[in-house]
Amino acid sequence: MRAGKESRDRSVSGDLEDSEPESPLNDDSTNPPGKPGRKKNPNSQAARRDQNRIAQREFRLRKQQRACYHLDNYKRNNQYCLPSSLRPSIVQRTIPHESVIDGILHAELRDRMILLRSLTPPLDRYDLVECLIDYRRSVTIHGDDVLAHSNWEIGEKFLRQYGYLIDQATLAIANRWRKERGEPEIRLSDIGSSENTPPA
Repeated sequence: MRAGKESRDRSVSGDLEDSEPESPLNDDSTNPPGKPGRKKNPNSQAARRDQNRIAQREFRLRKQQRACYHLDNYKRNNQYCLPSSLRPSIVQRTIPHESVIDGILHAELRDRMILLRSLTPPLDRYDLVECLIDYRRSVTIHGDDVLAHSNWEIGEKFLRQYGYLIDQATLAIANRWRKERGEPEIRLSDIGSSENTPPA
């Protein structure tokens, strides 16, 4: 990777780390007007939603730390055996790119992000930081193996917003989990319209 990318890596990583500040359960902004400091009933539906969101964030953080652990070891020793979902593709090995992309478990998505950003402007128009934040928020991890990309379901909102980054393999994973919930399948034609091209 080019040395000139290092400062961009730090900037992107910093933006991602600060993207989702924790919200305490007793945040006064959730209290009715005129009743400052009132605590939520821990059994209320709103409190359970808050607890679930916090648990999801903690789980995502542990997942990201595990991926970073493997990637850091690989940077120190390129003979280190990475989990299959994190092994660099030919695109990653041959095209300079921001290292934060390497932590995405969907290899096809990594390749498309790198290829699009490597094109000469004005084709390189999507915001990497916003895209990674949206990706992080949209992913639901199923099962215990957080490093199995087949357990990472990308939500419909991201699929439609970034349809130009999605291929059939990535979409098939989402559809597998949607089918289990009895939700309709999403086709590439549903998300591949001209509306999904990056804005100018």
